[in-house]
Amino acid sequence: MKILAVLFLLTCIPLTVSAQTPNLCTMISELPTVDVAVEDALPIRILAGDDEVFCYATYLGSSEGMKLVWGSAEAGQPLLALGEFQRSDVTPTALDVDGALVAVGVVDETTGTKSWMLVDFTDPGAPVESSRTPVGDWVTGIALSDGLACVAAGSAGLTLFDVSDPTTPTASASLPDLVSASDVVECDGTWYCSGVTGSMFDLSAVVRAYDFSVPTAPVMTAQYSSYGGPGGYAFSDLATRDGVLAACTTQYVEDYLGSYSYVWSLRVLDTAVPGALTGLATFSFGTEPMAAPAVGAGTIYCPVNGVVTYFEPVDDSWTEVFRQASGAGDNSIETIGDRILGCDGTRVMEFSGPLTVLSPVIALTGGSAAYDIGLSGNHALVSYHHLGGSSPGDQENWWITVYDISDPANPSEVRSVSHQYPIPMNELVIQGDLVHTDAGTFDWRTGEFLGDALSMPRRACLGDGVMYALQYNGLRIYDLIDPAHPAEAGLLLDGQSLDEVVVAGGTMYVFGDQLWIFDLYDPTVPTLSATATLPSRVHGASADKGRLMLAMEDGLRIFDLWGQTQASHLAVGPCYDVVDAGSEAYVASADLGLAYVDVSSPSAPTLLGNVAYGTPGKRVAAHPQVLLSLQPGLTVSLYDCATVAVEDDAPPPAEIIRNLRLAPARPNPFNPSTTLEFELVRPGPVRLAIHDAAGRLVRTLVEENRSIGVHRARWNGRDDSGSTVAAGIYFAKLRTDAGAEVRKLVMLK
Repeated sequence: MKILAVLFLLTCIPLTVSAQTPNLCTMISELPTVDVAVEDALPIRILAGDDEVFCYATYLGSSEGMKLVWGSAEAGQPLLALGEFQRSDVTPTALDVDGALVAVGVVDETTGTKSWMLVDFTDPGAPVESSRTPVGDWVTGIALSDGLACVAAGSAGLTLFDVSDPTTPTASASLPDLVSASDVVECDGTWYCSGVTGSMFDLSAVVRAYDFSVPTAPVMTAQYSSYGGPGGYAFSDLATRDGVLAACTTQYVEDYLGSYSYVWSLRVLDTAVPGALTGLATFSFGTEPMAAPAVGAGTIYCPVNGVVTYFEPVDDSWTEVFRQASGAGDNSIETIGDRILGCDGTRVMEFSGPLTVLSPVIALTGGSAAYDIGLSGNHALVSYHHLGGSSPGDQENWWITVYDISDPANPSEVRSVSHQYPIPMNELVIQGDLVHTDAGTFDWRTGEFLGDALSMPRRACLGDGVMYALQYNGLRIYDLIDPAHPAEAGLLLDGQSLDEVVVAGGTMYVFGDQLWIFDLYDPTVPTLSATATLPSRVHGASADKGRLMLAMEDGLRIFDLWGQTQASHLAVGPCYDVVDAGSEAYVASADLGLAYVDVSSPSAPTLLGNVAYGTPGKRVAAHPQVLLSLQPGLTVSLYDCATVAVEDDAPPPAEIIRNLRLAPARPNPFNPSTTLEFELVRPGPVRLAIHDAAGRLVRTLVEENRSIGVHRARWNGRDDSGSTVAAGIYFAKLRTDAGAEVRKLVMLK
């Protein structure tokens, strides 16, 4: 397949090699053993693929000319550069590959002669130029298949060559009725050409299908046309696969001031019916230049100004489904089997496709609006506000609906719990089978309300045995010793307007007009340790793996809680929520909807792509296999993110790892409560329990999987039944896969 050359300036960038783990929407392969230094002049990058090989052409400057890189793209294997070919006297303009044979359109830098050449990579270590054939104009498209080469050469039209002997290509036929030929591609024995036909005052832009089974007698089998005169259209770059053809389309238009500009669009054609080319859809990109498209299995990829837009058929209609920052700029995108390749002038890279939309969890209609989402195991919870209707009994209510997502492609409703307005249930804090809301605590498995109404109208989070809930003016602390009946334990920052709260290890971060940092040695009585000013408001936060991610009014900011790297900032517009998923972060953005960010290097986060909703994203929640995304007032959607490589927790820096896994209790002796601190050097199951002097179990404080790092648990001097124990000696026992540690405790009268 040919991909039209793209010319633009690029500074000197050497090709670099870095081994990367295959992660969602990230580049996962680069060419090893290749060192392409792009120097002066106008580099051209063209990429072509065929079955399990690829070829890449770049222009290195007036002194070095063209370089071709040929390599393997075998399924399931990394991209491998196997051979190089260089000519210092030519500039590449078009490219295609068929096995070990490469066809490339070139312009001689000295004489200006336009021609095309065949390069044989049968011996990748010593490729040879088999032939060079002059043509009458620039080669803007070339296709190579089964011993034939079809060359689109502007005003010289379309010419078919027999290349069964690559050393002596022979012209088999030409199609002189084309005023100009732009591109040509081949698929399953049919050849498709774009160009212009007609006379000066009656021009038509056409896409044609040809049968070259008899090379000396080509037969046109179908034609699709549009007006091609002044102000009309022109078809250029083509891509086709599986009954679909994508055509890059331009229109030269005049605005009301008399200025002219090109308007770019994608035209989608149906090629499945023999002898017919039928228009299916048109997507406009305005004046943003569009590079050559590519067609994969059920997806069309369009590079536009550094972003690849994905189009797929949804309900029998082609629809934009995804945008991804490709790293490939305005250069070539190519598909080889199920692989998507791109090039950026210094490397060939592979990136995986977008998250697969599995199903809308709930489509909210009739005046309903979603407010929050959450996950508990294989269940998703959605809170929404139904505004009521005119029919009897259709009252204004708050609802929480529970869905079973053990089969993410087919979520099923388990139950709905309602509470009559005005007490809201807009904020969900999930603790196992329990859900804490303004309306009270209920068991989502049974739908039973267990406790009284709570005051948590805004964001809230869990700590060790406590819950911190933002008020409109302040932060309320709830003791969760009895999780079904949270008890108020205090109020912080009374009178302050607060936006978000998050707990990381033994520290709480509260965001509002500024940042307040609290030490949580006693989680019910946080101690203020520091304050800081912020560049903008914080709307959402995620703390994990020693880093703090903030969804802020001015974008995404990432802070290293261990102080090993500098804070970073990614300007992706106002952000409302963020989930840290290891090497990726998912961000609810006002401008981008659901945005994906590569945070494998936290000091240099990179936007990978987004799913645009037409409305701002609001909330996101992560699950090992699915991602939930909330768009206000519209839908809650499930996305397949099982391909996300969530990195194993790495141990924290050596200076914060202590020899003791279980530290001494603070205070000790104590009355009425004490705090136990323990560290894990690897994630896994943890059990922390209190025993009396006779070894009998008194209270289980922790029995669950915990991540690497510092953890704290508070004992309030009560046993598992909630009764206060007698004064005396007790023992705290910590057991993990690595062994056990015991600490002595003394409870005073």
